[in-house]
Amino acid sequence: FDTLVSPWLSAGRTYRIDYVPGVMPHYMASKDTLVLHLLADTGNKNKHLRAREEFVTVPVRFAVKIPKGRTVKSATLLHAGRTLGTTLRDGWLEATIPQVLIHEAVEVSLT
Repeated sequence: FDTLVSPWLSAGRTYRIDYVPGVMPHYMASKDTLVLHLLADTGNKNKHLRAREEFVTVPVRFAVKIPKGRTVKSATLLHAGRTLGTTLRDGWLEATIPQVLIHEAVEVSLT
């Protein structure tokens, strides 16, 4: 389905993520900053008496569209507190977050 509608929707897209069950994106943008929040509710959904709920870390590939005329100053994982290795391709910043455990946010600073 995505391959059929993608050509019509691509002009308005601001981000893309690979499908990972339980991961929900939330995109925010301001004048000089783009933030992509990833919420990963990938815990055990089967509630059993005396069972502990455990969460699994998942890697997530994503891309954020960089506005025309802007350049990327930095890309930071806010929860992990480290710089993210990225690739810029055709106006999209692409990267993989190695692990999302419940929440991670990518902050892209623009110049």
